[in-house]
Amino acid sequence: MDTDYAAPRDGLRILVETASEYEGIRAARLFNPDDDEPFDPGHRWGRILAYTWPIDPDLTLFSGVSYMAGVRAECDRLQLRPPAWNDVVGHLAMAIDSKRYPEIVLADVDRFVRGQVPHLYGAWI
Repeated sequence: MDTDYAAPRDGLRILVETASEYEGIRAARLFNPDDDEPFDPGHRWGRILAYTWPIDPDLTLFSGVSYMAGVRAECDRLQLRPPAWNDVVGHLAMAIDSKRYPEIVLADVDRFVRGQVPHLYGAWI
């Protein structure tokens, strides 16, 4: 994805982390662990991932860590069992619209974030 502007990496990282955490909070508010429905990571988080992946995969990691922090914090506040990281990543196809972002190879994003985010998060998620 080409852009016609440049942003300082630190500034972009702050924006990505803040937006991702908020999207995690939003997703947690819609999540009911007692339903048989899969956890929906949300299309808005998918757009963040689709934007960051081609720019810098590390931004995608920071997005995943911040997203999960938001999910966990909101689930704790609501006294809900949070979704497992594997459930979140397992449904990236629900978040990243392959028709809108055909250049994104979901398998690559999945493999990268599945392996790296839990390590950065600091605990098994």
